[in-house]
Amino acid sequence: MKKLRIFLLLAILAVIFTGCGKEAPAADGTVVYYLNKDVTSIVPVSCKITGDGPEIRVEEFLAKLESAPESVDLRRTIPESVKILSYTLDRKQLYLDFSAEYLNMDKATEVLVRAAIVKTMVQVDEVSFIGIRVAGEPIKDSTGSTIGLMNENTFLDNMGSEENATKITNLNLYFANKTGDKLKNQSCVVEYNANVAVEKVIVEQLIAGPTEEGYYATIPKDTKVMNVTTKDGVCYVNLDTGFTGQGYDVLGTVTIYSIVNSLTELPGVTDVQILVNGETNISYKDNISLETIFQRNMEMIEKGE
Repeated sequence: MKKLRIFLLLAILAVIFTGCGKEAPAADGTVVYYLNKDVTSIVPVSCKITGDGPEIRVEEFLAKLESAPESVDLRRTIPESVKILSYTLDRKQLYLDFSAEYLNMDKATEVLVRAAIVKTMVQVDEVSFIGIRVAGEPIKDSTGSTIGLMNENTFLDNMGSEENATKITNLNLYFANKTGDKLKNQSCVVEYNANVAVEKVIVEQLIAGPTEEGYYATIPKDTKVMNVTTKDGVCYVNLDTGFTGQGYDVLGTVTIYSIVNSLTELPGVTDVQILVNGETNISYKDNISLETIFQRNMEMIEKGE
């Protein structure tokens, strides 16, 4: 039964998120995402948003998502039967509450609609995360788990070929607690390209930040992953200099073990070495030598986790 549920989940969520369409983005890059005619992908279309304040810009984007696109090859994002009951914007977290008809969409369509909404709305400078509710209740995924806050990195693009088939996995990621001195575990279902190593997906998800309230980012958002490889149980994480830049208000050990504890959740990883531009002779935050081969540290996890 469990294998059948996994198969159905993969079949439902193996959808294509395209990165380009016939319509080019506006000069400032502002777009609205619509569904393609076959409802198999989302397509960015150039748009003009003129509002000054964040609430006005949110309302302008929502109006476009509710409207039919000009091209006959595209479909409106939010189905006509679905109504936006309300929205709230608080500390860069935008919560959208839809009518019960939202749940009438099949799962594959709902994932596309959700991706289009999130990718469109995060273009508002004052919006970093999106939460979706239906009649006041958070939406759930195919496993029955609540879908938390999302951003543009929640949906990983693939081009739809067999070589780029989508995989679904459950990850245990470690983010900072509120005071930035301990780690908290966030379990989440992640969709990713089958050709990408899951170790790299984990690091990219950590950089993207948490998708639920009460968890806090540990790695500077502009950090780039140069490569991630695992050999003989040691995972080598090579990051660019963005990793050593001004990040969040967390302890250096919290950042290090956010990476280490997340990666050592994988059965084939027992140790982690972190490199910056391929170098290890670096002292991270002045007191942590990256020449160290790090192992899992359960003492960094906040009690009660």
